[in-house]
Amino acid sequence: MKSLLPATLALLFSYLFLFTVGVVAYTVFTAPMATHFNGAGEVNGWMTRNENALFLLLIGTLPPGVIILTFFLIGRPRTLRLNNHGRRYEVPAEKMPELRNFLLGTGLWLASLIVLFMGGVEIVLMLSNSHPDPSLSGPALGVVLVLFLIGIGAFVIRTLVYFNRFMASR
Repeated sequence: MKSLLPATLALLFSYLFLFTVGVVAYTVFTAPMATHFNGAGEVNGWMTRNENALFLLLIGTLPPGVIILTFFLIGRPRTLRLNNHGRRYEVPAEKMPELRNFLLGTGLWLASLIVLFMGGVEIVLMLSNSHPDPSLSGPALGVVLVLFLIGIGAFVIRTLVYFNRFMASR
């Protein structure tokens, strides 16, 4: 059975990254910071540093928590039957601990990606507010978005490969 240690460490380091970025943003910006931009990159919304810190706390904990809880609850039944486009899969009881472990690990990895993405967005906001006339940096946001999509792609491929191996070994 695979260990959950790598996925747990990834989530912990993701939170450490988000916490560090949040503390830097909180200490650097004393005035309200631009947080919403229109399509041209011009500011159309502001947050105080306290509102920004609360937003980071909520968005950094609620979605990842819901994801981890969902993946945990999916693996709770004693057996599992899936029907995918006419193909039937059945996971016997003796394989369920391994499947539970896989599902929880998958939730931890996905939560890590979301937390890292939020840290990247916060860095883009800090860069956008680093000069007197704030504006959204398209290239910086593009880099964060591309890295997030690459992470999601790697996550999907990892999940599919492991699931296929798991189903082949039953």
